[in-house]
Amino acid sequence: MKIRSPFVILFVLLLAGAGTFLACRKEKTHTGQEKSTAPLFDEKAARKHFYKSIRPSMEQRNAAKPGKTSKLYPMWAKAKTYTTGEYQIVEVPAYWGNRQLLTARQSTRKDTAGRAAPAMGDLGNFDRLIMYMDKDGRITERIVSFVPDAAYMARHNHDASHNTLKKLDKDFSGFLVNRTVDGNPYSLLKVRGGRVVAKMKISKNMKLPQRDPNARWEEQCEITEVIEIWSQDCIYIMVDEPGQGYVEYEECSDWYLDYLIIVEECEMVWVEDDPCWEDPSNPACNPGGGGGEEPEEPENPPSGPVPSLRHYQPGNPVTNLTTYLSHFNTSYDAKVTIYVDQPVPGTRNTSSGYDMGHTFITIEQDINGTIVRRSLGLFPDVSVNVFSPSTQSVIGNTEGNSYDAKLDAYISGYQLQLLLDVINNSPSMDFNMNSYNCSTFGIECIREVGVTVPYTIGNWSGGSGCNAGDTGEDIKSFFGGSASSGSAPANAG
Repeated sequence: MKIRSPFVILFVLLLAGAGTFLACRKEKTHTGQEKSTAPLFDEKAARKHFYKSIRPSMEQRNAAKPGKTSKLYPMWAKAKTYTTGEYQIVEVPAYWGNRQLLTARQSTRKDTAGRAAPAMGDLGNFDRLIMYMDKDGRITERIVSFVPDAAYMARHNHDASHNTLKKLDKDFSGFLVNRTVDGNPYSLLKVRGGRVVAKMKISKNMKLPQRDPNARWEEQCEITEVIEIWSQDCIYIMVDEPGQGYVEYEECSDWYLDYLIIVEECEMVWVEDDPCWEDPSNPACNPGGGGGEEPEEPENPPSGPVPSLRHYQPGNPVTNLTTYLSHFNTSYDAKVTIYVDQPVPGTRNTSSGYDMGHTFITIEQDINGTIVRRSLGLFPDVSVNVFSPSTQSVIGNTEGNSYDAKLDAYISGYQLQLLLDVINNSPSMDFNMNSYNCSTFGIECIREVGVTVPYTIGNWSGGSGCNAGDTGEDIKSFFGGSASSGSAPANAG
């Protein structure tokens, strides 16, 4: 046998060693780039979380308020999974124990008893349970009700069920209603041409302008649409076992109107002096005779209307703050998250139309394996605007509210007590759009536990102060800050 040159053998060994070194280095580099520690979140994991956590919490709330919450049934056999940004998402068709219908109609303020019950052509809406897992393995959930309009339904043979959040038809038009798993709506997305064109807060309470003889700016609102929530009480057959899933309603009552979601567009308009003050003797103005004191001379109005910037009262006010926070234990560490729903995501804009966004917080504790979680924010007790900016402060439950930026902070039991003191003291403060609003409150809370988010002041038509646009951008620069969007987790414990 002919022996090869030792130099050739050495060269081969060096190549092999280099290959092994590069392979190991490549594997190590790849491993070092892995940022997410979250496990795989698929239909199986989502189902397990639903029956272990979400369903028991719903049953607990229903036991506290019998008849308030309808049972929710996901159809797991039709679940879809996908990834968006840092989230793994599972989207599941879902049905309520009592049949529900959402229909959008052009409307005005009328007696609801006169509203016509839905026709079969209106039955195009459907609900999806959306479950998100972030990169840290935390799961949040909400219900999204797809409400296509009549024009879209006519083009698609009254079937819109193939649409998903990830992929809407290019001609989809209507609304997406974000709701908690208990069915309570908290925000509304207007969709045209398959794209979201407006994000709206839901205001269930509407106020008529106060009568005032002075020339003044006055908020005037026009109802553009009303989303009607109709229900039926039915005997039903429901199967949601693994690998199966169907619902069959039978022996249903007549439809009844459950509640309304009012969609309104508002602006501030200038109202001139009451002409009756110029001629109080006119019988048409004052049949009882007499006049009265002449009002103060008003300032000259600017030319044209100004945007009606507003902060709304909470859709879900906390009626007993002590009870709401009573499950926290200051002997344990906790996590606090400040969330910001920016008027224009990713910018420092202080408003978008009349939307000023919102800032709120979530506190979470693990007490011997039991998760206690509460979301809350500062609100005015009635809607305020730039010409009437101040009123009493109240705390609202913000679980399920959407956000565009967030910042997590891990705190000690002592810091938790400091934070709870700030929260408990807040209702004694007047809510003021300029000096003490939801962003001021959120910043105050996070600073109290050692995260020095600045009180950045922004300007808007008719005022200035802390705001969701600046606060959202500020918190992204801190350790634990994120530009991710989503919904605040449901309360627990």
